[in-house]
Amino acid sequence: MRRLARAASRAALALALATALAPATALAAPWPPGAPRIVVPTVRLAGPDRYSTAVAIARQTYPAWSGVTHVVIASGDDRAAADPLTASGLCWAYDAPLLLTGAARLPASTRAALVAIVAANPAARVTVTVVGGAGSVPAVRIAELHRVVGARGRVEQPWTVGDRYALARGIATRVASVARQTSRTVPNVVFVASGERSETFWDVLAVSAISRHTGIPVLLTATRVVSAPTAAALAAMPSARRIVVGGPASVSPAVLTAIHASARWGGADRFATACAVATHAAEEGWADPATFAIAVAMPDAVAGAGLVGREGGVLLLSGRERIGHATWLQLTAPAPAPAPTRGYLLGGTGSATPALLAELNGAPAMPALGATTPAAFTGATTRIAGTAGGNTTSVALVINGGAYATR
Repeated sequence: MRRLARAASRAALALALATALAPATALAAPWPPGAPRIVVPTVRLAGPDRYSTAVAIARQTYPAWSGVTHVVIASGDDRAAADPLTASGLCWAYDAPLLLTGAARLPASTRAALVAIVAANPAARVTVTVVGGAGSVPAVRIAELHRVVGARGRVEQPWTVGDRYALARGIATRVASVARQTSRTVPNVVFVASGERSETFWDVLAVSAISRHTGIPVLLTATRVVSAPTAAALAAMPSARRIVVGGPASVSPAVLTAIHASARWGGADRFATACAVATHAAEEGWADPATFAIAVAMPDAVAGAGLVGREGGVLLLSGRERIGHATWLQLTAPAPAPAPTRGYLLGGTGSATPALLAELNGAPAMPALGATTPAAFTGATTRIAGTAGGNTTSVALVINGGAYATR
């Protein structure tokens, strides 16, 4: 199979088939001049589970844990997935890594990381700020965290009442306070995204990398009405420019109007929204897309936003086997868009396959076979449709080891 022209170009072959299809084999060929291609040095950051992956990402962000005097901890349980959505602002305020825990247990990887952080910074008192209430991180886990950091650390759980909207407001208030205390300037902007359902959490995570780099607060709202805590937070910052993140299905036009938003950063789906965030943030000078992280699973995106945000890059999204159309176009955008020079793939092979990592580093992606019209008997005409993969300039149908047709 020679390599393919454009991500998500359609290949449809109407063929008379007398035999079953055999897997296609890649044929070595020179890269066609001028054909777009992703070739970015990309490394995988992963552990055997989401908690270990968060530790691996944090260790990449803070080599040898040097200078870490503050740690943000949130629940990694699926039922509490809303808790860490806006925690990147705290990571900016305290220049802190984000680690994960469970309600039922403190994972061994998180425990070991905390012990190592305390040991690596003997002259400092390490503060652990827990994001989420007792339903997400119960008192028994708080007591365990106290024991882990010992006398040279402290543990706080500032937000124990209220919902996800109130938590986002509380984090925004804390970040603004720390910024004033440390004489740092935050752009007079606020991001508003939907926290109503898990499908919209991706929009929050895409912009959370920008929050990690700039300190710009992220507030949550319901899709069709402005949540009360968010309305109160916006009233306290009347001159702030309001940017809605996500398409109309995530944040309705009515909400956009109600909060007097000046812009919407969104796309047709979560992949396109992440690309829109990357493009607009670069235009504003809040990010450099030359550095990116690719996330497939939500817990990996939560932790990865802290890494790529600290480096001033952007968080993009992908399917687990191949890069989608919007993300591929983002990474192959022509000049004057900044060419990507460094990438991180977040999560283990259970989240993102080796083929996805290979594609980021320049390999062609296998095409995806789509729906076919069934043949009632041998010799009938069957229509085979598929979607071409990224980094590919042609596809071939191979039958019993022979190239039958190409497009």
